[in-house]
Amino acid sequence: MSQSAPSIQPIPDLNLQEPKYGRLPNGIEFYQQDSPGTRAVRLELIYPLGDIFQNKKGQAKGMFQMLTEGSKGRSADEIADQFDQLGAFLDLSTDKFSATVGIYCHADYFIQAVELLLDVIYHADFPEDEWKKMKAVSKSKLLLSLEKSNVLASRQFKKHIVGDGNVLGQVLEPEDYDELSLEDIRDFYEAQFLSSKPKVFLSGQGESRQLQEWINFLGQVSVFGKKEHQKEVSPDAYYKGRLLIDRQEGTQSSIVMGVPMPGIQHPDHHDLKIANTLFGGYFGSRLMQNIREEKGYTYGISSRIHYLQKAAYLGIQAEVKREFTEHTIKEILTEIHRLQNDACDQEELDSLKSYISGVFQSQLSHGFALMDIHKNRILQELPSSYFTDYFDALRRIDSDRLRHIFKEYYPSNEEEYLISVCGGWS
Repeated sequence: MSQSAPSIQPIPDLNLQEPKYGRLPNGIEFYQQDSPGTRAVRLELIYPLGDIFQNKKGQAKGMFQMLTEGSKGRSADEIADQFDQLGAFLDLSTDKFSATVGIYCHADYFIQAVELLLDVIYHADFPEDEWKKMKAVSKSKLLLSLEKSNVLASRQFKKHIVGDGNVLGQVLEPEDYDELSLEDIRDFYEAQFLSSKPKVFLSGQGESRQLQEWINFLGQVSVFGKKEHQKEVSPDAYYKGRLLIDRQEGTQSSIVMGVPMPGIQHPDHHDLKIANTLFGGYFGSRLMQNIREEKGYTYGISSRIHYLQKAAYLGIQAEVKREFTEHTIKEILTEIHRLQNDACDQEELDSLKSYISGVFQSQLSHGFALMDIHKNRILQELPSSYFTDYFDALRRIDSDRLRHIFKEYYPSNEEEYLISVCGGWS
């Protein structure tokens, strides 16, 4: 019995509940989003203290990794035990532009868990033995990752797509850990962290009485800094051409290629995002159908737009057998040429729209997802209509508009691309 193709679902109206916003008595911007169906609560403190604010590579990441490794009166093990007793766990992370201190706990223990968190991170004492252990483990993990060809190709690409030497393209080297001292970590903590004013994002489900208690408690916190750190960094001219990390012993090549793109605030952003999904953003994309399904050069190939502050860049990634390296690059460019010149048929366009709509809605299925998408919008200073505008663009876009986007932003000649390969050309 033959199976019919999945039905194409119409694009629904988007009705996303906005998070509640307020400025607490201590001056902190506060966002709160209900997450029905769970008694778990997540609090995130977002600090504008990413890598672009550091004086030495690894300084920001190292400081945030060390925040809970010891505080006045508590060892790292004692801190971990006290969070365990409250059923709480932490999530600390950094990127180029910001850092997050997150805590997850049961609603009934929220205030105790957050009191503990704030006491720990605002009285951190950075014990030397924990620093030595953290540094050794981090360096060992980095050395292990540098054995992978896809990591090497990606690092080489990142360093040159924003201009060689630009802080946006900085990557950690093993020797950076040798040069980073505990004094550097303490300096960043005292000069940057303690004065920094975070944004607060609270999501979860508490009783109305509890929620008001939480807001009152957060509004009375006195340890938060008052300084809103701001720094804008733009990419420099990128490198056009081929870069090779030659690995004769390997049988595979890792390819990363791309060009600069308009930033997320650009008027064409929504259409670009849709076009890139068609090009290489899902299993039914042109790159997957051509290079994996038809040619068999790779098990997976993808295209993604990476966003900076006011800019962006395209990154196309694939791992192929060495003998298919040149063929793969040629087919990527061939597919761009087709998208620039040939009409996208209605069935493909309908499938694309249905996929994008369905994936977006499925992302809202877990408890904290709605806050996640609003948080990213807020931190990127996008309007509250951003997602509605995106779905409007999805309904409106047609084959002619897609051709225009590919002609405008996706060069079909190799000379315009940065192509980073780890492995070999053949």
